[in-house]
Amino acid sequence: MARFWPHLLDRSHRKSQIKHSMDSSAQPCRICNGPTLPSDSRGGIECQACGCLMVSEIPSEQELSDYYNSYNASYTGGGRSGGDNQQRYAEKYLELVTRRHRQGDLIDIGCANNPFPNVASRCGFRVTAADYRKPDHLDSAVDFRHGHLGSTSLLMPGDSFDVVTAWAVAEHVTDPMLAFRILAGLMKPGGCVHLTTPEHGTWITDAALGKTRWFYPPEHLHLLTPRAVAILAEKNGLRLVEWRHFELNLPRWLARYGIGLAEALPGWLLETLSASRWDEMRKSRQSRFTGIAYYRIERA
Repeated sequence: MARFWPHLLDRSHRKSQIKHSMDSSAQPCRICNGPTLPSDSRGGIECQACGCLMVSEIPSEQELSDYYNSYNASYTGGGRSGGDNQQRYAEKYLELVTRRHRQGDLIDIGCANNPFPNVASRCGFRVTAADYRKPDHLDSAVDFRHGHLGSTSLLMPGDSFDVVTAWAVAEHVTDPMLAFRILAGLMKPGGCVHLTTPEHGTWITDAALGKTRWFYPPEHLHLLTPRAVAILAEKNGLRLVEWRHFELNLPRWLARYGIGLAEALPGWLLETLSASRWDEMRKSRQSRFTGIAYYRIERA
């Protein structure tokens, strides 16, 4: 059964009815074809129906290839751990996967330098890793193919997997609909897709007094909401069966969502009292909250 909080999923729709007028030149949403707000200072447009934030101008394939061929070589997972959190995240990802599958064929897309493919392989999965460039420390037991969620080259005849993972990848894709078509095409019957992506379109993110800091092109191009993930899944013969907040441990969860709550409560109050003032602050400030959402997707 899906772990949905309906009031969180519906908030973006209610918010769209509050105050914004349409710009006839604005692009329609790439996910639901809904109306969008005009581009902001970062080049982002926001859908008034599904709540997604997306770039108005898509980088070229060559620009992205050049960017990620250098980016993946030095990526450490962010934060101040110097890369140590990469191993912790890989082990946490494995926990999510093994709740549904203990063995089988697994493909991890967009692994960069995260050791998850190695961790999953050592746990007994037959693992394929896919990205713009081969990770420097990939185990010899892990197959590697050049590819990403923006290219159907990942889809090979007769090739399918019990488990498809894309950890912190969905925000990087240029075409979310194509990305979900590729995810669906990689799944075996009875298979499962696991992905994490920046939290967006929930009560905490929508009420916060400030713009999300998760949106920074050319790296993060689309911030998906739970509503949008459900739409993308449905349009590709899949269904979203679970979503939750993701964190490594309880202390980190309390710290992250304590910050989020401290921003969302005054934001909600100001929005209730003065929507125009709240909107001004949303545009001029940047939120400190950086939540992560986890989604599990299966065949419809």
